[in-house]
Amino acid sequence: MNATWLRRQFACLFVMVCAVATAPGAVSQTPGATTPTTGQTSASDVHSGIEGFRSARFGMKEAQVRAAIRTDFGLADAAVKASQHPVERTRVLEIVARDLIEGTGDGQIAYVLGQRSKALIQVNILWNAVGPAGADMVTGLANVLRNYFLTDDLRFKKETIARNIPTSDGRLVVFRGADDKQRVIELILAVAGPTSSRPAVRQLRLSYILSPDKPDAHSGAKGKSR
Repeated sequence: MNATWLRRQFACLFVMVCAVATAPGAVSQTPGATTPTTGQTSASDVHSGIEGFRSARFGMKEAQVRAAIRTDFGLADAAVKASQHPVERTRVLEIVARDLIEGTGDGQIAYVLGQRSKALIQVNILWNAVGPAGADMVTGLANVLRNYFLTDDLRFKKETIARNIPTSDGRLVVFRGADDKQRVIELILAVAGPTSSRPAVRQLRLSYILSPDKPDAHSGAKGKSR
């Protein structure tokens, strides 16, 4: 996949972001030299921190989130799958968006509403890939997203930025950063090994989290809804 082309596609996606095993080590360690530009993002937008995803803002109630989904993706309520997380007791609204970034296939988006507040506390975007071509796409996307967030350093407190950190359960924190209000953007790459019924699956998860240390969820689960 052409890295410059993918950067340009992500730049288009990022303008709309609301604010105004193959080893995980395959993710490159060095940010690319080419820096994407958002064009429409002003300095005031950059300093506004992490507010949510596209039209969906943290603190919105379910009806408002559904309206944001209609605005952003043109999807009616019938296309939104609603469920309750069995452990965290949060309400989750899920949709599938085709080519959220062109050429990346289906992305699954989960809007998480808090157990007590019934308001938006988290958005997770998942890309799943099977086979070598899919693995290359997901790994390339992980690199581009990480590098883009690193260039947007005014959005994050410098001391909170982490990249390419392996976890004890075999995942890779490709990027993590928090703003002045401790709201977080987190990018995680995981690989599920093959089984008798399916090949290995590589998953990339991009999360926008309102309060990772004090989540509005049962059992004190920290920013891991869905």
